[in-house]
Order: sequence, then C-alpha cells, then structure tokens
Amino acid sequence: MISGDIKIKIKIYLLILSVGVMLAALACSRKGAQDSGVIEVSLADGRIEWEELFDSIRVVPLETSDSVLLTGAGRTVVWGGDMYILNRDRVFRFDSLGHFKNSIGRVGNGPEEYLYAYDFEFNPDTGNLFILSPFGTAYEYSTDGEFIASHELPTMYNYHNLRHLADGKWMTWSICYYGEQPISILSEDLSECIRTPEINLHMVDLFWANPGFIEYDSVLYMSPTFDQTVYVVSSDTIVPAYRWDFGAGNNISEEALAKYDETPSTDPNENWERTVAFFKDTDITHSVSSWINSRYILQMVVEK
Repeated sequence: MISGDIKIKIKIYLLILSVGVMLAALACSRKGAQDSGVIEVSLADGRIEWEELFDSIRVVPLETSDSVLLTGAGRTVVWGGDMYILNRDRVFRFDSLGHFKNSIGRVGNGPEEYLYAYDFEFNPDTGNLFILSPFGTAYEYSTDGEFIASHELPTMYNYHNLRHLADGKWMTWSICYYGEQPISILSEDLSECIRTPEINLHMVDLFWANPGFIEYDSVLYMSPTFDQTVYVVSSDTIVPAYRWDFGAGNNISEEALAKYDETPSTDPNENWERTVAFFKDTDITHSVSSWINSRYILQMVVEK
C-alpha cells in the first residue's frame, strides 16, 4: 500500500472488447502477419450505458456474522454456482444469493496450517481447492473446507499466484528481484518444476505490479500492468496474443520502463524511496488491467 502523502490525479478508461475480436487478433498473431494481433483503440472520452453490454447487473449482499466478516476481498472465483472469496488468510464460500456456507483454510503453525495465503485455485479434475502460501506450500481442501493434503512446491520463493493449466500442469508466478524468471511450470502433482519459460518484462512488472491473469476457454492469458501486450501462457511457451495500440496515448515507452530496471536494494528504506519516486515522478503515465467474461474482455486503463 502506498502512503497517503503520494497524491496522484488519475483518469480511468474502460475498454470493451468482444471475445470474438480477441480470438481473431490471436489467430492473426499466431500466423505472424505484418501488423497482426494489434487492436487499435482511442482513449478519447466516451460514454456507453451498462445495459448495452450486460443482460443484467445484480448486487449480491454478502452475509456477515460472528463466523464471517470480510475485511478485504482478494481473488473471487465463481465455482459450481458458489462464490469463493480470498479474505486475507482464508477463503470464504457463499451461495449465489450471498448466504455464507463455510470457510476454507486454517491459520497457524501446525502441520495442516499456514501463516499467509496469497492465492487460491481449483483443480477442475477433482474439484478441490488449493490455497497458496508464499513460502512454498499449496494446501489442498475440499469445497466444504476439509483438509486433504499439503504439497511442497519446488525450491523457489515469493510465490504469489497459482493457476491450473489445460493439460493438467500448474503455473506459479513469483516476485523476482535478481534476474530469475517469474513463471514456473509444475508437474500435475506440484512436486517438480518442469520448466521456467522465458519472458522479458521490466522490473516495474516484476516488482510493483500484478501479472493480471485471465482465463477463457481453458486458455490462460497474462496482462501485465505496465505492458500493452497480452500474452498466452501454456506449459511450453509464453507468446504474445495481441497488443493494444492507443495511438497518441502510447506512453508506456521502453525508456520509461528501463529507468526502473535497477536491482532492488537490501535496504528497505532505499526500496521505499524508489517506490515513492516511481508512483510520484514516473514518466509512465498509464497502467492496464484486464477482466473477462463469456462475451467481453474488459480492459481498464488508469491514466495518471
């Protein structure tokens, strides 16, 4: 979290892209055609009514009680008709009307417990849920909250994200400071690192940003915060899927990104000063993030 003394005026754009257009851009990109996989958009002010995009919008009030009190919602997944929400250190399960069903996970130092939970993911083959600890363990539970097993992950550190891939393997994302590759492909049982596919990202997308994973039709996409390119992640490769072209608004330059490519210091105060400088004085004037449903990709552009 950035301290309140950093005051930045921002403008938010929401870009709506049909899934069909995205898939067409991806197909062109894979063919390697000139100027393929590029989606041109304008960041000029515009307005569109929600009713033109969605059949319905419904607010679901979540039940609160002594057993459940959300203090900060993290990743949210709809699975089997229920909503699963990561709240700091546990996953809370609600039905489609917001009624609380059960919590999943246990914090502590015991053999079936963990100290921190950074992410969670379902295995579609078993229906079980895996809670990721950044210290290298994935804890497997049933959707009713029954502990099943703990899985020690291959040697790494700072695990932040866990995703299940279409071929049964797993992908992890780690915060990397010293030149390591952030993505690891793990075996079906999570015990072996099969490969670490190479992707060239600047430090701003490795140190300060979210990798922005979205999934459609069993394909995993990655939309880094300070990169206008969206990538496809598979067990074998990471390849560009398509790229946003904002025309005159293309202000995420290589020069601005490279300015912050220094290796982080071991001094936390020095790193904090760099963080303040990045968010306050950077030449990078916008960031991107993505969401997806069955009809649209929603690309949010935040302009400083």
